[in-house]
Amino acid sequence: ASFRVALLHRVLLGGGLSVTLVGVRHVISRDYPQRFSFMTSLSQSLANIVGALVALAASFTTILTTFRAPFMVVGVLFVPIGIALLIVIGRNSAGTQPQTDASPTASIGAILAACLGSRQFWAGLVYYSCLFGTVLAYSDLWNIQFQMDYFKHTSQDSALLNAVLPLGVTFGSLSAGAWAQVRGDFVLPARVFGLLAVAAFGVMYTVPLPEWMALTANFFIGFALAGSILGFTAIQRHLPAFARATGTALVATAAFVMGGVIQPAIGFMLEVPLHSSQLFQLIMSEDPNFGHYQKGMMLLFVSVLTGFLASLLFKRAHAGES
Repeated sequence: ASFRVALLHRVLLGGGLSVTLVGVRHVISRDYPQRFSFMTSLSQSLANIVGALVALAASFTTILTTFRAPFMVVGVLFVPIGIALLIVIGRNSAGTQPQTDASPTASIGAILAACLGSRQFWAGLVYYSCLFGTVLAYSDLWNIQFQMDYFKHTSQDSALLNAVLPLGVTFGSLSAGAWAQVRGDFVLPARVFGLLAVAAFGVMYTVPLPEWMALTANFFIGFALAGSILGFTAIQRHLPAFARATGTALVATAAFVMGGVIQPAIGFMLEVPLHSSQLFQLIMSEDPNFGHYQKGMMLLFVSVLTGFLASLLFKRAHAGES
């Protein structure tokens, strides 16, 4: 297939899968409003367990050496999943109590006004976009092939380094959701996880790590960035019911846009000569290899720092539980 056809396929794939994120958040908001933080985190954890298993499988099977075979397998698996969704998605889960018998409705203008006029919406958008966008960019750019080419790792070691990132997100999601649920408030957990992300990328940016420490660092990065899920709790707690689904969609879209912007921006940064400015001379290593690595990490550090600063704008919800 040509590059244009491949690009179109990627767009179609992204459009089809995009419903999963917003759809899951909507169903959780509808059926588990009092356990939103934990159930949302649980859904993210399950997704990342699958991601970690796929990353590990990459080093032990040849099916991933061609792109058609895994796509065909996944396509077949989506058929029963789609049928199951058609059967059960319109029903409330057994034992749950929806907030209302009918979903509240409003005009698109009123919905956008409620979202865009809320400072908590913007704080949640920036927080989630910066942290989750960093997850997307980091996992896409620091992939198996990159580690094999740049760090000269074996395929097995590279797959393991990649697998610990979604594993970290898995445990971090559960921890962030459980903590917010127990507290009945998402503000402090969101700030702590944001600060942990800043610390993790600060270490990765400044210190060349041996392989075993890089494994630990990747796990810790995934753990810290998993706190991004609490950005959706800000939407759930501070937007009116009629605006939550659209607010969730806007925040999710912004995160993927952020992840997409970071990646080419990193490529642009890497093209700039290492010591072309006084700023680079001050903050970059004199080692050319690690200096180029630092240039790539710089934007990720700035992104998570911005997300943490956005969490400082979060306010505690006045009623209900997070």
